[in-house]
Amino acid sequence: MEGKFAKPGNYLVEVKYQILFFNQSKTIQIKVEDRTKPVIKQKNEIKVDVNDKDHDFSSYFEIEELSDYDISFDLEKVDFSSSGIYEATIIVEDIYHNVSSSSFEIEVEETTNNLVSNIQSSSTTAEPCIVNGILVVNKKHSLPSNYAPGENIEAKSQFLKLIADMKADGLQVSDSYSGFRSYEYQNSLYWNYVNSYGQQQADTFSARAGYSEHQTGLAFDLMQPNGALLQSYNESVWLANNAHRYGFIVRYPYGKEAITGYVAEPWHIRYVGDQATAIYQSGLCLEEYLGIQGGDYN
Repeated sequence: MEGKFAKPGNYLVEVKYQILFFNQSKTIQIKVEDRTKPVIKQKNEIKVDVNDKDHDFSSYFEIEELSDYDISFDLEKVDFSSSGIYEATIIVEDIYHNVSSSSFEIEVEETTNNLVSNIQSSSTTAEPCIVNGILVVNKKHSLPSNYAPGENIEAKSQFLKLIADMKADGLQVSDSYSGFRSYEYQNSLYWNYVNSYGQQQADTFSARAGYSEHQTGLAFDLMQPNGALLQSYNESVWLANNAHRYGFIVRYPYGKEAITGYVAEPWHIRYVGDQATAIYQSGLCLEEYLGIQGGDYN
């Protein structure tokens, strides 16, 4: 019997043998299974800033696995609000349900170049802007620094229904998400991005403190099972076509970047309640639908 099996599956193999002086052959079926667990290798030590709980931890690891796999992280023991060294776990499961896990350390620290105090909000006391019953937050309309309602109860309930229905439809979406962010947390997050990418680029994908929809408690970022922000094709299309049924709109759609002021974010949805279907059917972004000014900061 000759040959190698490159991947799992059922194979027909011809077995040749000899009885006395007669050559014989027989075809048999061989089932090849993948029972090898993924190999996890950590490339670098992990240090993150205080409050940076949305950090992309997958970039610190190299996975040796021939088939597709999902990565998840158990961060339950990590206190992102306080400096220190914490234990976390990475879990990798391939499509044949071989699972590997490995513990690692995360150092949460206050950076010496932290610019949290360097607040770039032009107005920290402005009254919230409400148009046609919808709270508006963009680069032209801010929230006061003490505006901190937490996650809206109704929006959170509808969001959880949306997640459950996506999973029921066989889509790959995580129970983890990014929801309400305080003014202080958004300020820290924004300046971390500025430190890494420069302010001009950071302004294309991250809001300055007081200008983030997450501060309303009505916005949610969906994630994939591997911890990355949701942007895979099937999931993004489902979300774009169905979010309105739960009272949400995709806030930053493709083709509207100059109006919303941000790059397209298929993962970012915003609760607007009963008006969601009308906005969806209009094909307009929120600024266009409400007839308000969008674009960049003043």
